Amino acid sequence: SSGIANELHLRYFYFLGRVMGKALFDGHVIPAHMTRPLYKHLLGFPITQEDIEFVDAQVHKSMKDIRECDDVEYLYLDFTTAVRVFGETQTIELKPGGADIEVTNENREQYLHLLVKYILFDRIAPQLAMLLRGFNEVIPPSI
Repeated sequence: SSGIANELHLRYFYFLGRVMGKALFDGHVIPAHMTRPLYKHLLGFPITQEDIEFVDAQVHKSMKDIRECDDVEYLYLDFTTAVRVFGETQTIELKPGGADIEVTNENREQYLHLLVKYILFDRIAPQLAMLLRGFNEVIPPSI
């Protein structure tokens, strides 16, 4: 949603990636806080469901509750998630036809996996791609 505010926003992510790479290359410390999932993206480490905690503690708690629920069907979930964009709530399908697929005990892990994928990859894919592109132009992934 950063593109709504500024049409050049992807260039900023690219530039930030290059600045971060250059600072790392030159041994400078950047006085900024980054979440563990962002570090993992930069280093090419796998993202796990536990990484949600560093982005949204409430979603992490909800996911834990879903995992521990005896009968998840009582929660009346489907394969969608709600996001707010400038005060407007939008429903996002986590998979094609997700609004028509109920979450059951049998498919709950798939639901949780798709939710993590959406939060940590899909919803930020263009921004993350440009950040990593800029970073990897200075610090090649092979290093």
